Amino acid sequence: MTESRLRAHIEVRPWPDAQADQEEAHDLALSLRQELLGATEVDNAVLAPSDAVPEHAKSGAALSTAAVLVTLGPTLVRPMLHAIETWLQHRPARNVSVRVGDLTLEVTGATGQQQQQAIDAFIAALERNGGGDSDGESPALPGSGSSSSSSSSSSS
Repeated sequence: MTESRLRAHIEVRPWPDAQADQEEAHDLALSLRQELLGATEVDNAVLAPSDAVPEHAKSGAALSTAAVLVTLGPTLVRPMLHAIETWLQHRPARNVSVRVGDLTLEVTGATGQQQQQAIDAFIAALERNGGGDSDGESPALPGSGSSSSSSSSSSS
């Protein structure tokens, strides 16, 4: 029996005050891709074409973002998110946005507990929605008024 595969779109955004350009964003995405391939058992991780701008991106957003497209089994979502979280702590990136189906998780510089709550909520939503491809709602996190999974830092 074969396990279903998920596709994750992982967008990397450098700190805005770092005067990041597209080349820096590309280098960060390449570094993240190498981390994911080395630290997890994902099926595949490739850089997204530089002209592939997400629908939600604002005009000019492609100038400072880059993305990695990952194919993985559902049991590898948590290890992938942990690898991203660890990678982010040592890089000049503001955050990493992970999208699987209709669900999105912002991996940021939030506290460990806040980040873990966001990851747990994201994974629970994926499980409820059969991989994130259903029309179910994304989880709302504590202190978040949004309907998508986000881990932006907030006071509790």
